[in-house]
Amino acid sequence: MLTSFKLALRNLLGAGLRTWLNVIVLSFSYVVIIWYNGLMDGWNAQAKYDMINWEIANGQLWHQEYDPYDPFTIEDSHGKIPQDLKEEHIAPVLITQATIYPEGRMQSIVLKGIDVNQSVLELPTDKLKTDIEEIPVIIGTRMANNNKLEIDKDITIRWRDANGTFDAAEARIVGIFKNNVPAVDNGQFWIPLDRLQKMLQMEDEATIIITDNPDIGNKTYNGWVFRDQAFLMTEIEEIVKSKKGEFVKPTLRVT
Repeated sequence: MLTSFKLALRNLLGAGLRTWLNVIVLSFSYVVIIWYNGLMDGWNAQAKYDMINWEIANGQLWHQEYDPYDPFTIEDSHGKIPQDLKEEHIAPVLITQATIYPEGRMQSIVLKGIDVNQSVLELPTDKLKTDIEEIPVIIGTRMANNNKLEIDKDITIRWRDANGTFDAAEARIVGIFKNNVPAVDNGQFWIPLDRLQKMLQMEDEATIIITDNPDIGNKTYNGWVFRDQAFLMTEIEEIVKSKKGEFVKPTLRVT
């Protein structure tokens, strides 16, 4: 063992400058790899934290017809809120497609009704507690910047109710919030749940039910499917894994 160590030390010292260049390059490479993986882990943790606080809480009940990646399911994905859940700490959300007309342009949006008294998410729904004649709306900063919307600005919304009849009304921006979750910002208009239920003629109905109690998933509700945090975060987990894999994957060069 001692002989091997002496031989290795002699070879290192004999290589001179080349040895130190290899040491420096390898050390720098390992530092960058560790830094990048730390950055990815931090980004992943922050993204999860924001999603929990702004979008998914401790899980969601989806209407059995609801598919967030298929807009054609939205029209039929709504049902009565289970009576047992009304005693839980929940935030029912009714979702529909609509159209707005900012500055003479036509743009499709996702119109979401949420309980103004909810405290499951960090959405500032208390700003929706107003007695104005127009439909009160809160939006994210991205939505506001992309459509040049600001607080107290009125805008026309057109939607279709449960009978397929189109209707339209004036809405007023009563709040603009800043967050890092595109799913609650991009193309989203948030209004009071009871107001949207009345507009769509869907009294006491919702599309998803966001909950603070993960044990709700232990029960069965007819027409509803429970989605836990692991399911709802699958996409972001896959993104982080792919980013890490691309960074550490060796590159082969043919010379």
